[in-house]
Amino acid sequence: MSLASRKLIQATAGAAGAADTGDDDFANVVLLLDGDGTSGDANNTFTDSSTNGFTVTETGSVVQGSFSPYGDNWSNSFGSNNYYTAASDASFNLGTGDFTVEAWVNPTQYTTFNYICTMFATGGLTFYVTGGTLKVRRYFVADVLSSSTIPEIGEWTHVAATRSGTTLRIFVNGVQTATTTDSTNYAQGNFAVGNDSTNQAPWYGNISNLRVLKGTALYTSNFTPPTSPLTNITNTSILTAQSNRFVDNSSNGHALTINNTPKVTPFSPFKDDDARDITTDGGSAYFNGTVSQNKLYLADATPLSPEGDDFTIEAWIYTKGSAFSDYQGIWIKWTAGNQEIFFSLDPSLKVYGVLYIGGNINLTSTNAIQPYTWNHVAFTRNGTTLTLWINGNSEATATASGTVINDTDPVYVGNYQITGFYEFNGYISDVRWVKGTAVYTSAFTLPTAPLTAITNTETLLSFQDSGIYDRSGINNVDTVSTAQIDTAVTKYGTGSIEFSGNTTDKLVVSSPELVLGTGDFTIEFWVYFNSINDGNVYTLLDGRTSSDTTALVIAQESSGAWTSRLGDSTLVNEGWNSATFTTGTWYHIAITRESGTTRYFKDGTKTSADLSDTGNYDSDTYNIGGRYATSGNSINGFIDDFRITKGLARYTTNFTPPTAALPKF
Repeated sequence: MSLASRKLIQATAGAAGAADTGDDDFANVVLLLDGDGTSGDANNTFTDSSTNGFTVTETGSVVQGSFSPYGDNWSNSFGSNNYYTAASDASFNLGTGDFTVEAWVNPTQYTTFNYICTMFATGGLTFYVTGGTLKVRRYFVADVLSSSTIPEIGEWTHVAATRSGTTLRIFVNGVQTATTTDSTNYAQGNFAVGNDSTNQAPWYGNISNLRVLKGTALYTSNFTPPTSPLTNITNTSILTAQSNRFVDNSSNGHALTINNTPKVTPFSPFKDDDARDITTDGGSAYFNGTVSQNKLYLADATPLSPEGDDFTIEAWIYTKGSAFSDYQGIWIKWTAGNQEIFFSLDPSLKVYGVLYIGGNINLTSTNAIQPYTWNHVAFTRNGTTLTLWINGNSEATATASGTVINDTDPVYVGNYQITGFYEFNGYISDVRWVKGTAVYTSAFTLPTAPLTAITNTETLLSFQDSGIYDRSGINNVDTVSTAQIDTAVTKYGTGSIEFSGNTTDKLVVSSPELVLGTGDFTIEFWVYFNSINDGNVYTLLDGRTSSDTTALVIAQESSGAWTSRLGDSTLVNEGWNSATFTTGTWYHIAITRESGTTRYFKDGTKTSADLSDTGNYDSDTYNIGGRYATSGNSINGFIDDFRITKGLARYTTNFTPPTAALPKF
């Protein structure tokens, strides 16, 4: 979307509602670390929010942060061989009538054919990009209409195709870009999002709020694109790519069949109308599914044993798939000779629950969990009935009479005590153990806000203890070594992020939305050096996870020059002369790319020529303040207001650096 178009949309949205003092482009922000908090805060403290306040001990590296199952702004991320389908029925029989197909899309690259959606039937409606054009096609027949305006790489763009009577139109960001006369019969078929059934036309990037209307041409002239999630209006055939899991929110409630691993992500075209707050928006803990024994455990106490009582153990989980084709532990109180309760995913990603009463009582869900989506899971005992629940529905039951032993073993979350077994691979949020109550006894509506310590709650792990918190809601931040909040040296707000000069200090963030690709971007932050220009090498940003060549690296070379590199060797720019930096001073640093031109700024002044840069920055992991390797090249100083904006070059000429803390929404 052009800057002018974006501002027009935002101005229209602002005029229609209450005053908004946030960032108009916050929907493009994929990382914002404001550094505010309490001195010494990091992300490796975990709290039990029940009245018991049990001590929670971390083993390995469990990464805490703001990615959570709550909120309204979502999209689906696609790539090669990833898509999902809804079975053909009358709601997809568009025929010769009016219709609307619309979505927000954010491509990361284009190949020969890239389908937004299609109906798998000869003559079925297909909406796609090919050869630099956005097209409406009758599947396996012919193109009907082409627009030379297409969504730009890395930018959220609203696209729509409508037919009113015999007039077919394409709109891009609310502007009509093509029209023709069309009275053809669009055949009914299975409906697919993000590809065709043969992997010949994968969409690369994100799709959000995809809606098809049968019998309504919603747009017949230029319009302002929607500024909030779409709704189930009259004649909606399907409404998807807008929830924390794969679901059709139309009245038809189509079952969706998932092919391979499209992903649900909180990256969306819509900005919130207030700042994110972890206590109301929730958080999670990330377990990386390795044999390094990343887990949490709580020392034994009677309230953690099920004994003969009713109970409920529940959590939100977002698994990335089984890393070792083994069980993935959610809540385990189970050791050799002292078995009690085992709640996990099995190797096929079905929910698995075991209660030990003189022998194992095993339950396995009928359905498997879809990876890369948020799913609510629960295991309950109500009298003599054990039940497994997935997303509010009963999935398996068994009869259980008798009392479970009360042993002295701890409870494990996200793993087990034995190395190499039961490592959870993904995110867990809101783990709650209620003893004495079966919270769920019939199908229920899923929680839309963080869980609370209701009556009989004995443990509640809310994962709201992230000291260095990503305000975009996308990332969990790993605070390595002694990286932490400091309140003595700040630029704006109540604190900054301190890197003590320890060679292992850094922050690590990882998510698919951090892939910048070949598109526009802005990386900016304030930095304050305690040591500089002393012959050491200092790393500000490193997108590598190994010695690769397709990640952005910004560091001070041994020569003293600050450079940007594409991986290990390709020098993009000698951006700043280290002699212009001194200790004890805050500097604003910005790197932007606009249409293949990269620029470097220090304190708002461009310090480089306009540099040709078409590099594909494909890393989904960034090390901030230190190198990707375990040890070496960390800065000695502070960073404040670190922000990555994807799809937008905020600065292209000299500018006045921010005079206040960056907006948080």
